[in-house]
Amino acid sequence: MERAPAARHHPRAARCDRPRAGDGGLHPGRGPARAGRRAARRGLCRNRGDALVILPFDTPFLFLRHGETAANAADLIAGAMDLPLTPTGRGQARAAARALAALPAAERPATIWCSPLARARETAAPVAARLGLPVRLHAGLAERNWGVWEGAPRATLRRDETPAGGEGPLDFRARIRAALAGLDCRPPVLIVAHSGVARELHALIGTGAFRRPLNGEVSRWSPAPDGRWHERPLADTEL
Repeated sequence: MERAPAARHHPRAARCDRPRAGDGGLHPGRGPARAGRRAARRGLCRNRGDALVILPFDTPFLFLRHGETAANAADLIAGAMDLPLTPTGRGQARAAARALAALPAAERPATIWCSPLARARETAAPVAARLGLPVRLHAGLAERNWGVWEGAPRATLRRDETPAGGEGPLDFRARIRAALAGLDCRPPVLIVAHSGVARELHALIGTGAFRRPLNGEVSRWSPAPDGRWHERPLADTEL
C-alpha cells in the first residue's frame, strides 16, 4: 500500500487530470493547519455545507465506510482504536467490492484513498483486488481520536467537546479539510474511511441533513451548480 507524503496535505500539492478552481480557502504564509482551523470555526455549527473545501477534482466521487468491527456490533466508541473487521464486516467489504466492480466502466474507481486504520484497510483490500488498483493511505482520513472515551457506549459521545487525550472538534475538522483538499487523483476517486470522516465531509461540502452511513455502505457524491455536493447511497451495497 502507498502512503501519502506529508506535503500532499496542502492543496497546492494536489495534482489531478482536471483543473481545480481556487486554493481551498488557504492563504500563502498561513499554513494549512491554521487556515483549516479558521475555516472550521466558521463552519462548525452549520451542518449544511458551506463550500469551505475546494476538492482537487470536479467529478463525482465515492465514499465507502469500513465494514463492521466488534465495537460497531456493540455500539461502542472506537475512534483511534485499531480494530479488525468481524466476519460480518469482511462480508460487507466483499459485497462493496462486487458492487463497485459492477459499476459502468466510467464510474468505477480509478484511485483509492484510504484511512490507515486496519478496519479501513481491510475494507479497501477486496475492492483493490477486484479493480486491480493500489490502495493509497492518507493519515488525514483516520477516524477522530476520542481519547479516554474510546470503548464507552456511543450514546455517551459528545462531539462538541474534547476528551482527555483526544482530538478536539475544530482540529478534527481542520485535519479532514486539509486531507480532502490534498488528495491528488485520477478520477473517479474512492475514499475508504469512517463515519466521523463522512460527518465532516458532509459538514464541509454537503447539503441537507447528515445521514450516518452503514458499515460497508458505498455513497456517491455529486457536484451541484451551487458549489455544494449531494450524497446518495448505492442501495445495492446496503446490507
